[in-house]
Amino acid sequence: MRNYEQYINEEDDVPHLIKMAVQHYQFESIHPFYDGNGRTGRIINILCLIMGGLLENPVLFLSGYIIDNKSDYYKLLQEVRTKQNWETWILFILKGIESTANETIFQVNRINKLFDQTKGAVQKMIPKIYKRID
Repeated sequence: MRNYEQYINEEDDVPHLIKMAVQHYQFESIHPFYDGNGRTGRIINILCLIMGGLLENPVLFLSGYIIDNKSDYYKLLQEVRTKQNWETWILFILKGIESTANETIFQVNRINKLFDQTKGAVQKMIPKIYKRID
């Protein structure tokens, strides 16, 4: 635990995405059971990205990616433990971040489009009542 705490608070030149992948491995290894720290670990990922200035809002959730790739996730966690296979682990997490970010952007754009459509419909139906305060 001490090593984990020191690593996440250490000022260094490690890119934040790489650091997040390493800290995720460290956290999950503290309690390495199939139904253990998962949700907490994924929330810590988001906090790591926010603290690193890569996210302003907690909108990047790796849960879907990890669940969809659960066997690879556990296999790669184990390979870091037994073979020091950091590169494959980090690439797996980076691919998850990219995939999740693209999905999130798509969903946010859909929400914004729906909001604009709804706003337009409401303005037409009740133009004297509708007023949006920004």
